Amino acid sequence: MPLDRPVGDRRQGARRDAARAADRRRGRGHQDPLGLPAGPALRVTRRLAACLLAAAALGAAGCRDTTNSTSTGGDTVTIYSVLPLEGPSAAAARDVADGEKLALRDANGQAQGGKITVNFRSVDSTDDGRLTATSAARAARTVAQDPSAVAAIGAFAASEARIEIPLLNEAGVGLLSTAATAVDLRDPSLFPSGRTTFSRLVGDDASQARALAAVARARGCRRLAVLAGSAPEDRSLAALVVRAAGARARRAGLARAATVPRGACAVLAASQAGPAARAAGVLPAARAVLAPSALAGPAFARALGSGGPAVTVLVADPQTPPAVAAAYARTFGRRAATDALLGYDAMRAVLSAIARAGPHGNDRAAVAAQLQRTAPARWTTATVRGGRVVGARPKAPTFEP
Repeated sequence: MPLDRPVGDRRQGARRDAARAADRRRGRGHQDPLGLPAGPALRVTRRLAACLLAAAALGAAGCRDTTNSTSTGGDTVTIYSVLPLEGPSAAAARDVADGEKLALRDANGQAQGGKITVNFRSVDSTDDGRLTATSAARAARTVAQDPSAVAAIGAFAASEARIEIPLLNEAGVGLLSTAATAVDLRDPSLFPSGRTTFSRLVGDDASQARALAAVARARGCRRLAVLAGSAPEDRSLAALVVRAAGARARRAGLARAATVPRGACAVLAASQAGPAARAAGVLPAARAVLAPSALAGPAFARALGSGGPAVTVLVADPQTPPAVAAAYARTFGRRAATDALLGYDAMRAVLSAIARAGPHGNDRAAVAAQLQRTAPARWTTATVRGGRVVGARPKAPTFEP
């Protein structure tokens, strides 16, 4: 299978790329094109199918077949990628998944120096290109029902994470996100087991607010209009930015963008590309327009178009060395975007968690506990202009996560 195709598609559940003979490493058995070890296909049990009929409600968490052990019971484990592979976030999701695969290939599909074999499976969290409570729950259930699952990487949006976290937590599976920044995602109410199993590779919205306020100060912003979107996390971020920026900041809704005084700076505290782009388009001549990482993607760039103002967006600063970006481009035939490098870092973080778990490296609860030690990336800035995202400059300022 060509490496530039998606690693999963809708209605498919867990998927692995088919192997070619030329891609199999000697003595390792059946492999995929990146040399990742194969695992048995998952089956949806009758109990799981019944559970999925009620998956739109978080009350569905009680449907899982459970045991008292969180150990996978062997020396072969599976790391899942749970991402929206169709819809507006599909390109970014593909980048993350391919970065994960490359990192696992570089680790020879192993952890703990070869003591543990690691499989990779990808699950689409959308249904017909739409991310819904049902589709997110179905994806989480696929992971939770696999006894070999040791961890999951995924959840772009806070709404998706709020569905998946409790379902995975009940099964003891840790979820590592490369994008979800809402501060409430570590609220105890999301963890029915009583143990926190959510971690992130990026900072939360409190850290984004501090970074946005710092960028505003660096741009000489004496007046700052903080324009909130309609989602709860948008309003929360706006309040955090106002608190971080102090007396010079004033909060309003996106619909008030046209009333921002000329020469003031504006923060688009929003997660939806369309409304944020429309607000940016009607801003009077602003000294600077700033936005959170949720808008640092092609969807916002397309919505803003070539006629919109330049928008400075926060992006995470991946920890990968330059050689990884070059290897990604050779392997997949496209430039390694920030999401791809974060996917690489996320897989490395899970493999490191397995290593730190020592003799319990095949125990999902032990791995989830070790994932809590994952250090989030620092923030830096990129620019959205001319219908595209222009990456961060070399040696651009960075901000604490």
